[in-house]
Amino acid sequence: MSQASLITQQQWQSIGQSDKEGVKATTDKDGLIQQNFAVLERLLMKLVLHRSTRSKKTKSTKSVLSTIDETMDSKRQKINNATKTASINDVYNEDKKIIHAKAQLLLYVKRIAELYRNVHYHNLQHATHVTLSANKLIDILLSCKYNDQKVDENADSSSEPYTAETFERYLNTFGISEDPLVHFALVFSALVHDVEHKGLPNAQLIQEQDKLSFVYINKSVAEQHSIAVAFSILSEPCFNELRNAIWCSKYEFAKFRGLVVNLILATDISSPERTAIGREKWNTAFSKDPVYLRKSKIHRRRSEPSTRMSSIMKRDSHKKIPRASETNLSCAALAAVSLATMKSNAILEQLMQIADVAHLMQDWPVFTKWNKKLYDELWAANLAKRGFDPSKNWCNGQTWFLENYVIPLSKRINDSGIFGSQGAVFMENAIKNRDRWLVEGEAMTDLMITNVSYVSPNFRGDSETSVLDDTTLHRSSGPNRTARTTRAA
Repeated sequence: MSQASLITQQQWQSIGQSDKEGVKATTDKDGLIQQNFAVLERLLMKLVLHRSTRSKKTKSTKSVLSTIDETMDSKRQKINNATKTASINDVYNEDKKIIHAKAQLLLYVKRIAELYRNVHYHNLQHATHVTLSANKLIDILLSCKYNDQKVDENADSSSEPYTAETFERYLNTFGISEDPLVHFALVFSALVHDVEHKGLPNAQLIQEQDKLSFVYINKSVAEQHSIAVAFSILSEPCFNELRNAIWCSKYEFAKFRGLVVNLILATDISSPERTAIGREKWNTAFSKDPVYLRKSKIHRRRSEPSTRMSSIMKRDSHKKIPRASETNLSCAALAAVSLATMKSNAILEQLMQIADVAHLMQDWPVFTKWNKKLYDELWAANLAKRGFDPSKNWCNGQTWFLENYVIPLSKRINDSGIFGSQGAVFMENAIKNRDRWLVEGEAMTDLMITNVSYVSPNFRGDSETSVLDDTTLHRSSGPNRTARTTRAA
């Protein structure tokens, strides 16, 4: 079984707790790189295969794509036996591009990993945990039961007529389940969302008048910087085949970039402005009396979709939704599609937020492990006189965060219905952790306050230094970095 499969098959509650090689939590950079690469490679290959079947390529091409890890000679032999209408050279060249894309993806993950700083919490280990959690969210989504039916995530819905089960899943997930570009964007965003994080909250960067606070006008400073770094590196010439594998049109690029920007900005939960934007999106999309439906007077049961709505689902994912004047769809049907798009965007941001704080919705050992790491990072900043003293209100603060952010977040995603009967697991785990923290939180806080002698305040004045390491870190060498940074988000 591949490493990606082993990682994906982990239980949500215990991500990183396995003792299996290639799956267990580690501080080894190479091991973390391989874990991130494994899940991203798997999603990228699904995206490429989805696109190739959508463009009506022959089954011989699909065979090559699904056996990409075999030797070139054996693959060419299979092509000779299977191909009827496709050119062997075309298939061979297509395969070479994909192999190059995989190699470039590994290089990209390595480049990003090198830029994560040696801080206690917002480091490569945290990014990996968020990445694996986002990957697991997709896995749960693709294996959910709706109306007492289980859909096979390996079913090729692109080459066969849509089944009732597949259509039911599409409706319940507002199209998210059938869009591999969205899956890749979510996990990609998880990997890069804290790259070059300085171990300091945005409020501290703004207070110190850090140069990034000027670049981004005091708004989501760390998040916008991570977006700029991620796309600056991805734009380099050495990642040409990787870019071509992720998107193949201007529309797909705009969609991918827009998803990544919105998903990463959604992790800035300390910003009242950003939080208000997210709340407005959710309330608009999931209002009991949506404006779109109220205007179009649509009151159709989801279990009885119209033929026109079915045709929308079958449309290639990379195509834009046409205007009413360009299609035989009614304004009412297009309004329903617009509402579904709003819901999918709102849900994706919630999924990113869940992945970012996944430890709070997982088993107690996972929760306490990352809780301590966050305390240590804030304590290191406090020792350097670059942040508040977390010891003063840590216990009550964690209770407040669980009750006012984590549990409501898990309730929203459960109420949305996208995870079917499995949607309650996030809220159940969050409530369990809250209840146990109420009992053991004070003692654990006292222990954390006492055992921080290893935490160092080694900050230097320049912005290139990590919390613990007073050596200068290497920055991305992407072209026109300064110019790109100002336009990132």
